[in-house]
Amino acid sequence: MEQCGVPLSDDIKDEMYLDKSPEYWAGWALCYYQWITGYTFSHIHRAVPISELLGMYPALHEADITKFADIMHEKMKAAYPETNLYCAPVKFAVRPDCGPPAK
Repeated sequence: MEQCGVPLSDDIKDEMYLDKSPEYWAGWALCYYQWITGYTFSHIHRAVPISELLGMYPALHEADITKFADIMHEKMKAAYPETNLYCAPVKFAVRPDCGPPAK
């Protein structure tokens, strides 16, 4: 708006960049996690439903996104304990302990 000659007060500037809704944050964080792991959204949703993601908002919306990813890795591991499905493919893994099981 400023580029069009409409001055903005400091209150409006802050409002545009801060305080995204829990739904916005959950969607953004979920997309980030899907991107770094390569999991499908349905695979993630079976382990961590949207309602649970929304519940993470108060504690994590200001934290570094890697904290969210670490928590999601643990939740995925707990949801799929008998398989190696909780680990991302090696080329996408952000944690060194993820990948094919040792032989």
